[in-house]
Amino acid sequence: MRTADRRRKRKVRRVLSLLGKASRLSYEDPYRKGVLIELPLKGELLITGDLHGHKANFDKIVELADLGRNPYRHLILQELIHQLDCWKRDRDLSYLVLERVAELKATYPDQVHILMGNHELSELQGRVLYKDGRMLNNLFDRGILGCYGPEDGRLVKQAYKRFFKSMALGAVTKTNIFMCHSIPEARYVQEYDRDFFRQDIPTLLRKRRVLVEELVWGRDYSPEVAETYAQRVGAEVVIVGHEPCEEGHDVPNHRTVILDSKDENGCYILLRLNQPYSQKGIINKISRLH
Repeated sequence: MRTADRRRKRKVRRVLSLLGKASRLSYEDPYRKGVLIELPLKGELLITGDLHGHKANFDKIVELADLGRNPYRHLILQELIHQLDCWKRDRDLSYLVLERVAELKATYPDQVHILMGNHELSELQGRVLYKDGRMLNNLFDRGILGCYGPEDGRLVKQAYKRFFKSMALGAVTKTNIFMCHSIPEARYVQEYDRDFFRQDIPTLLRKRRVLVEELVWGRDYSPEVAETYAQRVGAEVVIVGHEPCEEGHDVPNHRTVILDSKDENGCYILLRLNQPYSQKGIINKISRLH
């Protein structure tokens, strides 16, 4: 075996071990009940929006979180994959950020919490996604296979999918700030409550798959739906991603804050876990990554 092949094999073994560990730690998160992260009253919470493989923004988030020096600070990450300009290079390198997130989870398992987005669910389900006429799934596979080769690349991709499946669907603070990827459409909104989120992901994907899909694909930001959803999940404010925001955030109604972390205008929010916040109070805590 050539030296380059041996190096790649070692890298594959390391990545498979890392993803397996991160997946297991996601399920074993001490704050997790079902698919919901119920955060403690002590400490701080740094919330981010869609990342889409933006390496510089991820590096900045890690720097700002400074988890090693802040053992009571928690970090919410979401929508890790599918670089939105990847067609320019004919492959998607967002798997590199995905692996670094897995490493971060393995290093700080009680502080890092990852929410599933529609792009992760699409890869998990084999659902095709297009952007400007290009298939994002194929570009993602090109990046993986280009790094790991055809045979090992398929093994790594399966490990990615197990990691996607281990991700939570929601997170909530003791002061009733609720975080999920999006808000479902009006016809489904009455189906959600805290008990929905306390079920395990295999059961939800088997018995309530449509509701899982709506939770990451829905885009109903009408005041009526936002109010109903907030009441159903017991939230004062709901913080979501999913929607691109030119300024890095948006306020579509009186209950919702949209956060976007994928580009040069990307934003984050840093909150105290023991402090109640109104929507206005949360908006005042929004900062730019750069």
